[in-house]
Amino acid sequence: MRLKYTGEIAVVILAIIVSAMIPLPFSLAIGDSMLPNFNDWDWLWVDRSYDDLQRGDVVCVQSNMRYKWIPLKIKLLKRVVGLPGEHIAIYDGQVYIDKMPITEDYLYEPYTDGILFDTLNVNEYFVMGDNRLASRDSRSVLIGRVTEDMILSKITGKLFSPTCITNLWRDNDA
Repeated sequence: MRLKYTGEIAVVILAIIVSAMIPLPFSLAIGDSMLPNFNDWDWLWVDRSYDDLQRGDVVCVQSNMRYKWIPLKIKLLKRVVGLPGEHIAIYDGQVYIDKMPITEDYLYEPYTDGILFDTLNVNEYFVMGDNRLASRDSRSVLIGRVTEDMILSKITGKLFSPTCITNLWRDNDA
């Protein structure tokens, strides 16, 4: 006995196999470090073939964090703050690049905690979360400076944000 929908089933199975093998041009945001600009489960458009990074670009970074001897390959969403060769300073709640304060309109709170003085090498970037008080980023010894090979992709936009649906639901309850 022959199944009625064998052709359709074969197409669906083939589509699943092909989509599993080809990297799709989106990623998910998880965590508080990029609030309010990126929320949990935001679907993000990514560019894996970016040419050059600018200050303010958002990137997906492969961290080299370790727990004891176990490497933790975690992907992090962070904003590029320092570019190769620049001198980074953080004090009095402000980020300075080459002794000049930078303006960061995207921050959750206009305050960056910590004290840091560092100079980046030729292929290194300094990345931070937009929610500085809840972000583990280049200020931390667990992440530190990010090299070009650790940057997996550049985020180019939002495809979908579940917070839109949540906000609509909350507004209708009022």
